[in-house]
Amino acid sequence: MTNPALPILHTIGGGSAHGLHHYMGWAQCPRKAVLDAEAAEAKVANSATNSATNVGSIAHAYLEHYYGPTHGESSHALQFSGHVAGDPDVSEAERLFRAYRKKFPRDELGLVLGVEVELPGELPAKERILNSIGIYPFTCKIDLVTEIDAKQAAHLKTTRDSDIEPGIYVIDHKTAGRRMKNEPEKWMHHKLQMKTIQLMWNACNPDRPCKGALVNLIYRRKEVGFETVVVPPVDSLAARQVQVFFSGIAELQRTLYDWPNFLACYSSYGTVCRYYETAQCRRL
Repeated sequence: MTNPALPILHTIGGGSAHGLHHYMGWAQCPRKAVLDAEAAEAKVANSATNSATNVGSIAHAYLEHYYGPTHGESSHALQFSGHVAGDPDVSEAERLFRAYRKKFPRDELGLVLGVEVELPGELPAKERILNSIGIYPFTCKIDLVTEIDAKQAAHLKTTRDSDIEPGIYVIDHKTAGRRMKNEPEKWMHHKLQMKTIQLMWNACNPDRPCKGALVNLIYRRKEVGFETVVVPPVDSLAARQVQVFFSGIAELQRTLYDWPNFLACYSSYGTVCRYYETAQCRRL
């Protein structure tokens, strides 16, 4: 008897309608940001993806399944939006996941508090989010949230070569083709995402603040590589930088709402904005 197919967990191009990438998109083209938000709310997948993006998204689905409540089911029963078994992207993501599963037991990162945690959820946290982030509405989806005790923290020093203090951590899974120079430094101090997910968790869970964030890196090499970067708690300077950035975006929204920036239709890589190419966006 074959196992029934599990529901699609992680759709290609999915994301939060009013999250970090939406607001950063405003700095490039307000019209595109608005159309992207409408597509996200309507759950329309972004077809403008490449193989690396697809592999990363599918690998996320495997990890969501691994850490989530359906982990007892066979991962072969997973479905992926727009992809079928034997697809090269699915095969590569499965290769990464198998290597990950072999190296890291499911309980190794501590007690799982949530998988694909959507914030703010139903919590009445508007004022706290506005004070922490600098803009509202703001939403995010955290790949994994765990609570690590002292014994598990000591064990992680061996399994992940990381100095992790006991506490609650927000965790983001990343796949990459190669390790960049100064990889830990980049994630620890220069990635807005790693600041905002901590601030959002704390704003929505003021009685259970996180100790920091973990970046769970998986490298797509012939021999799959792994690295865990421990991101420290957000200090007052970084928190202020986040507020200034998003407050500026809020002002941009008020003055340039739905304005099409036709200087951003073509990327430096030669790709064309899908809305311009399909005439969903036209000159005023």
